Amino acid sequence: MDQNDATRWTNLGASLLIILAGGTVYAFGAYSEALKRKLHLTQAQLELAALCGNLGNYLGTAGFFYDRYGAVASAKFGATLIGLGYGLQWLLCVYFASEHAIEF
Repeated sequence: MDQNDATRWTNLGASLLIILAGGTVYAFGAYSEALKRKLHLTQAQLELAALCGNLGNYLGTAGFFYDRYGAVASAKFGATLIGLGYGLQWLLCVYFASEHAIEF
């Protein structure tokens, strides 16, 4: 396999991961009820969490980041933010939800 083929496979793999990560925004409804029960959230608190996620997606700051730093840096930064967001959500569910309810 030459360098050109390796680059194509790398680009394909990265693109598939980006597509999978992008779809998680629309899957919030699939796990929101479980999140609400596990964290003892009210409906208003759950809607606030959904609103924060939607604002992060639709404010348009990603376009400015892309224009300034390019595609590779934008993809890496986005992957870091998605991993951090879902990692913190997992941490809340596993370690903190069983002890007490979260108050807003």
